[in-house]
Formats: sequence, C-alpha cells, structure tokens
Amino acid sequence: MAHTRAISVLTIEDEPIIRQGISDYLEDCEYSVIQAENGRRGVELFRKHSPDVVLTDLRMPIMSGKEVLSCLSEESPETPIIVVSGVGDISDAIEAIHLGAWDYIIKPIQDMAILLHAIEKCVERATLIRENREYRENLENAKRVADRDMRMAVNVQKNYLPKKPPATPGWEVAFEFRPMAGVSGDFYDFYEKEGTLLGLSVFDVSGHGIASGLITMIAKSIVFRCFNGMRDIPLNTVMENINAELIAEIDNMDNYLTGALVRIDDGVVNYVNAAHPGMLARASSGKDVEIVGAAEGYLNGRFL
Repeated sequence: MAHTRAISVLTIEDEPIIRQGISDYLEDCEYSVIQAENGRRGVELFRKHSPDVVLTDLRMPIMSGKEVLSCLSEESPETPIIVVSGVGDISDAIEAIHLGAWDYIIKPIQDMAILLHAIEKCVERATLIRENREYRENLENAKRVADRDMRMAVNVQKNYLPKKPPATPGWEVAFEFRPMAGVSGDFYDFYEKEGTLLGLSVFDVSGHGIASGLITMIAKSIVFRCFNGMRDIPLNTVMENINAELIAEIDNMDNYLTGALVRIDDGVVNYVNAAHPGMLARASSGKDVEIVGAAEGYLNGRFL
C-alpha cells in the first residue's frame, strides 16, 4: 500500500525471528520500521524517533510489555500501541487495554493481513483524534481572539458615545443606553454650540456585533458632520445628504440604518425620520402621549 509519507512503526519483540518477520512484511507494505529487542530499548527508540505506531510483546526481559504500555501511554496518549503477544489469557488482554493498548493480536500471527488491518485502523483513528484536537485548539484560539476583539470594540464604542446628557438651559435631557450584546448597532448624539442645545440624533444599524459597531462609528461621524455643516438646509435634505455619504462610505455592505434627527431652533423643534420608530411627545397641557405627526398623517421616510 502507498503512503504520501512512510508511516513509522516501532516493533518491540524479544524473539529475533518474529521481530524480523513483522519488519520485513511491513517494509514490503511501504512502512518504515524500527526494531527493538526489549522494552527498555523500545522506550529509548520511541523517545528518539516518535513513531506513528508501536507494536509490543507482553512477556519480555529487562522491561515487560505492560511496563512499556504504561510508560508510553502516559508520555504520548495519542500514539497507537498494539499488543502482539503469545499470551492468550483474557485477563492479560483486558489489563493491556486498561494500560492503553489500542488493539490486541495473538501470536503466532496466522495471517499478516490481520496485523496490517489493525495498524491501518489505529492510524486512521489516531489521525481523527489529532485532527479533532487541532480543530478544538484552533476553535478555542479563534474564540479567544474574538472575545479579545469584542472587549476592545466594547471599550472603543463606550468611549465614542456621549456618557452624560448635555446640561443646557431650557431643556431637561436624559437617556439610557444598554447594548444587548456587548457592541451595539445603536448610536446617539447631542449637538451643542456655546452651551445651547441645537439638536440630537438616534440611529440603529441593522444586525449586531463588531461589524454593526464599526458602522455606527462611521455613521456617527457622518451624521455629526452633516448636521453641523448644514444648519440652514431643510432637515429632510440633511438626512438625504447623510444617506448619500453613507452609501459612498460603506458601499456594498449588507447593513442598513434607521434613524431620526431633531433640530432645535429658537424653541421650534424640527424632526425627520428615516424608517425609525416614531418620536413620542406629550403636550404640557395634557397627559396623553402621542406619536409625533400621527394625527397629520405624517409618514416616515425609507431606511438609509
């Protein structure tokens, strides 16, 4: 059988004829074979060469196969170890499995294809275990990076939005901002000049997470620039200019925005809405809260 890289097999066997027979057969199958005549030598060669598979007898001088199993399983639990033993006692087989053996083959091996099949299955299983471990490690690392980026984005956005309402004569201002998931697609702003409140805005970017949070930062700058730079232009035209600049800046992003602008000029409140929930108001003379413009058939504009 052909391999892109010769799979290395360490065979630990104290009987030279059996050891050589296994080695010759596996080399004919294009495996790379390392031979060890006893357990101690096998452990030394394992540490030196890090083979893909280990074959070991149980009854050996100097260091038994059970000792080899115990040692190598602890050092390299992902390396398949197959016991090839003339001991057919079921208790030995069970103990070997408990010590870390992946399979158990009884000598003499009547058909070497049995050994080959066991090696192939163990290599396949070891590959899956390694790939799953690497996948988990990559996933955990990706999560750590994502969590770090999210924390950074949360801090950036938190410092980018107003922390306190403006203290301005004639207006009592309060707000509450609670992102649903760290970074929010919502943003708001207040516009002042020399202690006078000129207006405010509230917008919502579709979606959640870092992508929406980044768009809030772009959009907030555009809204700020347009609002303050177009004081003498009708507010609906200001919103149209905001939309044009958003299109130019974020281009083919899948996100859209809804939002509302409020301009305050000598006690007169101008209000324009782009598909955002309606602004609520209560007249000082009454107790009922109404959606601004509802009675006049006012219609919100489209989303941005």
